[in-house]
Amino acid sequence: MQAKPAFSYLELIIVMLILTTMLYLQFNNKIQSSSFYTEENQIKQLITEIQYLKSKAIKEEQSIVLIFRPHHNSIKIIDKQQNQYPPLSIKNGSIHPYTNLKYITFDKDGHNHQFGSLYIKLNNTIYKIIFHIEKGRIRYEKL
Repeated sequence: MQAKPAFSYLELIIVMLILTTMLYLQFNNKIQSSSFYTEENQIKQLITEIQYLKSKAIKEEQSIVLIFRPHHNSIKIIDKQQNQYPPLSIKNGSIHPYTNLKYITFDKDGHNHQFGSLYIKLNNTIYKIIFHIEKGRIRYEKL
């Protein structure tokens, strides 16, 4: 029998490298263009993080204060013992000056005793996050 020419290891590695690069570029492009990074999902994520802080206040049985500063791209967080947590960042946006809340406090029972609206500007869209006193609801509207 005669030996037939075949791929060498080097040629195999080069082909695998090219295929891997093409798959990576395709996958990366799909992730960036997917609806996962939409503005509405960013607002929903922010509300989820605020709900988490509310739950943390209940668990630790101490009040947590969220401080809203207009034109800033983060929300400052302080607890009853003046411990500061990493701020909630607002990617590609900031707190709009229409905001009628300077802060909101979640007590040890998870209740907030203020009501009002937090306006977030993401790119060129403004979202209104509304804090209700009854049942501690948080909802949002796109303006």
